[in-house]
Amino acid sequence: MNSFLRAFLRIFYRLIGRSFDQPKTQPTTAPVKPPTPKPIAETPKIETPEPAPLPVPTPVFPPLPKELEHRIVTERSRRVFIVTDGNLEGRFPEHNDTRRNWQGLYNSGALSIKGFIQTDGAMLKDLDMTDSAINVMSAVSDNEGKLEAINAYDGAFLSFGIFQWTLGTQDRDGELPAMLRGLKEAYPDAFEHYFGQFGLDVHPETSRTYGFLSLNDKKLRPRQEKKLLRNWDWVYRFWRAGLDKHVQAVQIQHALGRLKTFYWTQKAHGFTLNQIITSEFGVGLILDNHVNLPDFPWRCLQAAMTQTGLTNPTTWTTAEERKVLEKYLDIRTAFTHVYREGQRPVGPMFDARKRGETTRRYLKDGLISDERNSFLYSTRGRSLRNEVAAPEGFDPQDYPEIRMEIEEPEDAA
Repeated sequence: MNSFLRAFLRIFYRLIGRSFDQPKTQPTTAPVKPPTPKPIAETPKIETPEPAPLPVPTPVFPPLPKELEHRIVTERSRRVFIVTDGNLEGRFPEHNDTRRNWQGLYNSGALSIKGFIQTDGAMLKDLDMTDSAINVMSAVSDNEGKLEAINAYDGAFLSFGIFQWTLGTQDRDGELPAMLRGLKEAYPDAFEHYFGQFGLDVHPETSRTYGFLSLNDKKLRPRQEKKLLRNWDWVYRFWRAGLDKHVQAVQIQHALGRLKTFYWTQKAHGFTLNQIITSEFGVGLILDNHVNLPDFPWRCLQAAMTQTGLTNPTTWTTAEERKVLEKYLDIRTAFTHVYREGQRPVGPMFDARKRGETTRRYLKDGLISDERNSFLYSTRGRSLRNEVAAPEGFDPQDYPEIRMEIEEPEDAA
């Protein structure tokens, strides 16, 4: 644009009131409001159904026919019954004690509590069992029997399992039916497979501690009827049942429950045993003593407390408990007691010194402790100072004390 035209336009714009150099004003427009968003409809909540529980598989048990086969061989001048169900063979030597007129079959077994825990310990999760309680029972079981141990020759007619529960001497009730009651309640299919299908049952009178069995609906109480279970076929069936993990789990449960029959009720110098002995080592010793002679733990402990002068366990430390236990171990090797006038003394504890050393081996190996308050029975028991707490909900009336079972010659049974 030339200078003349520029000058002309300036004059023109001045006349109309605008500047030639002023930029053009853009027309103003009202701001546009964004549309109000519509509320988003809430997505309906979809309830996810709980997954259906997986069906519990029915246990598969090995075939166990009603008709078993057996043969008899002689080994080292002793008859041995070899029994089979067609799949598994069991060997049962015959024991003869002419002095007591005892005769019958037995099998010492091979399976231990420790082995069960390593392979099937998860089955014990509902038992509220602590490692402490399991270790104590393992130590005691070394002095008693294995899980499939069977004895069918002495005055109690039939003994089975880790604590050798019996049918009871003479026509009395025994502890074995109570253990089988636990099996029937916990694992009814296992009970039916090994016992029920052959006519053996737990009599309705059976409690948590004692009872009777019935065979073909007939209560096995008289001595001659109890002897029926000494036959080689029943010996095999009990032995075969002892190989089953369901039977093994119930044995361990029942063995643990034995503490409930005396540990919180028996007294010495006015104190209950759970106040006197609180170490794993000590509990193992008195439990072993109780399995062998149920009335002796408190008697031997009371004598040990008297002789050491340590009669108030509420003030004890580990040192005092150790002193009492060492004296107790000596006393129980020779301790006897006469229950009725004219009766021969009962005791001492069978093989007491050797059994004590077996339990002490667990202490030396670090598997149990002799520190005071090291024993823990239950994870849910209330915490008490310088004594072992009872399990939650424990009622002594549910677990009457186990009486002495004095073995008698067969001709008196």
